[in-house]
Amino acid sequence: MLCNAITCGDDQIARDAFLTESTQETGEIIPILLKGLKCHSSRLVLNILQALLRLLNTDTTFNVQGQQNSVYNKMVESDARTFIEVLTNHPTQGVFDAAQELFEAYNTLDNEFGDNEYVIEDRPMDTNH
Repeated sequence: MLCNAITCGDDQIARDAFLTESTQETGEIIPILLKGLKCHSSRLVLNILQALLRLLNTDTTFNVQGQQNSVYNKMVESDARTFIEVLTNHPTQGVFDAAQELFEAYNTLDNEFGDNEYVIEDRPMDTNH
């Protein structure tokens, strides 16, 4: 259900799912979603990959790329690359394609902001989106 809210909701709903304060730490949903990628259901894995890509894209929408509070940063902290790389060899075409798309988006950010070097200081999130 949460994956559907992220993929089908507007940008603010997706970002709110990432910024939930119920656990005292921003982005706690990322490691949960990454662990879900180990499921045997291709349909569920595809839905999770789509949700992760949508969340990653909110970094650009809300202009927080490379910041401490970015989805990308939480994915780095959660070793997302390891989870995603495994799926780039998935036998199901849809999962393979989604994993490849997420991997490419992640690598693009990794090339720009890799090694946890925040090249942009955190700034307030624009809530007008």
